[in-house]
Amino acid sequence: MKIRQNPSALNTLRHASNHFSKVKGGIARLSSGVKINTGADGPASLIASERLRGNIVGLKQVYNNVSSSVSLMQTAEGALNEVSDLLIKIKQLTIHAMNEATNSSDMLTADQAEIEDLLGTIDRISQNTEFGGKRLLDGSMGAHGTTVGDSLRFVSAEATTSATPEQGWKVDIHQIATRARKSGTVVIDVNNIRNGLQILLNEGGRSISLNTS
Repeated sequence: MKIRQNPSALNTLRHASNHFSKVKGGIARLSSGVKINTGADGPASLIASERLRGNIVGLKQVYNNVSSSVSLMQTAEGALNEVSDLLIKIKQLTIHAMNEATNSSDMLTADQAEIEDLLGTIDRISQNTEFGGKRLLDGSMGAHGTTVGDSLRFVSAEATTSATPEQGWKVDIHQIATRARKSGTVVIDVNNIRNGLQILLNEGGRSISLNTS
């Protein structure tokens, strides 16, 4: 049995394999358009690349949210400008109707009819001004919010919510308040206070320090 080796051929094959791997990686980067495709291209660079890609996606969504908000405000602003023009026209007709010396009953009736028509137009604008299927000016959106705390509850306000009465709101108390107490293992007497005593209280993530010296 003979063992034959060809170092030159093996060396050429190794160089060709390395060259082929580099060419394959270059083709992958060209086809994908990015420099880092796999962890083999550089783990640290891949982590940084993925982090940047995540930030870019988040920023794009923020931009889209801002653009939608701007479009919503422009829609509401356009409708409010129309309402403002109609209110100015109503004011003009009202002032005209106040001149009883020159206005006849027919003119007053015509002014009243036009005012009612303008008010109806304002109602239609408030009912038909929408963005994304939500009405913007009819008061249906109301006020919404969130609260933090076990004993807190947010009460939404609508357009028809009445104002606070002069006598205030009725409040039902289900539990009588008790004085806060804190106990410790060291007895506090006059001698301790005179000699100097440091008291440290921790409650709810807050600290209070008291030094009697």
